[in-house]
Amino acid sequence: MATMDTENGVRDIIYVPIGQTEEAVALPVDDLPDDPSEVLVLLQQEFAPLDIWLDIAKAYLQQGKEENFHAILSNATEDGASSRPVPPPPNRDRARGPWKI
Repeated sequence: MATMDTENGVRDIIYVPIGQTEEAVALPVDDLPDDPSEVLVLLQQEFAPLDIWLDIAKAYLQQGKEENFHAILSNATEDGASSRPVPPPPNRDRARGPWKI
């Protein structure tokens, strides 16, 4: 998914993939909600990859919202996180792409 990076390493837009589709929810970093619960629900329901959780946490920290940073990280790393059901990988030929040897 395409993202734009700023000079401080924080993305301008973070894309959260929607399930097993090619679609995503675009979260503008400068417009993240003050209450992270809505973002947490999205991340949990869509089984977002850990790197997206970390990008969102980093964005909150860059905005000086340390409580939100901690809320995202603690939910990403809570004991039950590894026991959440993991959806099957999408039906894609992973050998296609720039990494193909």
